[in-house]
Amino acid sequence: MDVLKNWRDRREHPWKDAYYDALRLWRGERGHTLLYDYMDVPEGGTVFDFGGGKGEWADIVLDQQPDCTIHLFEPHPRKAADLRDKYRADDRVKVYDYTLGSAEGKLPLPEASVSGVEATVDVVAVKRYFDTFDIPQIDLVKFDIGGAEYDLLPALMRARIMPRIRRMQIKFHLKGESQIGDREDIRATLQHSHHCAWCYPFIWEEWRLRD
Repeated sequence: MDVLKNWRDRREHPWKDAYYDALRLWRGERGHTLLYDYMDVPEGGTVFDFGGGKGEWADIVLDQQPDCTIHLFEPHPRKAADLRDKYRADDRVKVYDYTLGSAEGKLPLPEASVSGVEATVDVVAVKRYFDTFDIPQIDLVKFDIGGAEYDLLPALMRARIMPRIRRMQIKFHLKGESQIGDREDIRATLQHSHHCAWCYPFIWEEWRLRD
């Protein structure tokens, strides 16, 4: 069923070719094995998790480097509440029930809407966050935020935060044809500070700080 669904989607949206080609390679080359080696996170290191979900990724990092601090951003209200409960007694994990972006404001969150009442999430400006919290170095960042990466990554660049980040894993989402160009623009700017260690377009890719 998934094969037929994907075939129809690709035929109706030929601009998704890059995604489906990468997905085939990702599966064939077992690309997921590239995601979960975090032994290079230093003792006492700082990790950012944009799109915390249920904390699965944070748990993997903590298992490999127990002496690190994770700043976990999950704006979905129910998920954020669950994460607070999960890490209530663990001061290594800081849970934020908002996301970061280019400007202060709110974003719609359709999956959390109830009875026709639109739910929203809070957005804190990147500059205000980093003016508030003194974080000189970030050893690892994961971005999996459903398309908001197209706002957050340029905001981090403009605020000159990128040179502080040693390693990034980014999931670019492809929900519209224009995002193909948006991703390429972001990647072109990223190359000034980082190099791409590996890439499966619109699946996952990793960037590391240049020496």
